Amino acid sequence: MLNNIPKPAPVLQLMLSLALLSGAITGYFEALHQAEPAWSEISSTIALLILMLIWYHTDSTQHQFKRPAWLTVLIAGFALIGIPCYLIKSRAPHARLPALGWLTVYTLSLMALSLAGEMMMAWVMQ
Repeated sequence: MLNNIPKPAPVLQLMLSLALLSGAITGYFEALHQAEPAWSEISSTIALLILMLIWYHTDSTQHQFKRPAWLTVLIAGFALIGIPCYLIKSRAPHARLPALGWLTVYTLSLMALSLAGEMMMAWVMQ
């Protein structure tokens, strides 16, 4: 039964791709000296939220962690606090610090890819 559980890695890769695309869209409008349309920012935010919740579901299923409603709401509403709380509660004591370390690396990667997308688009639009 547990062999059919999807791994969270593809969702994380999609989130990284979304960060690059979102940064490129922002860079496009910055190169035109225009404000980014609200639909673009809202759709990026909603897509990221959906992917984050899919990751939460697949990861918690993989770790056989029962998802309390309050934690799901915290992750959806304030991921900066919710995801570290989830990682601390769902991991064995010896695996908590590495999980938080990988979260930090992943968050920095999201920010770097978003910036890279902006810079790439600014360079293309010159």
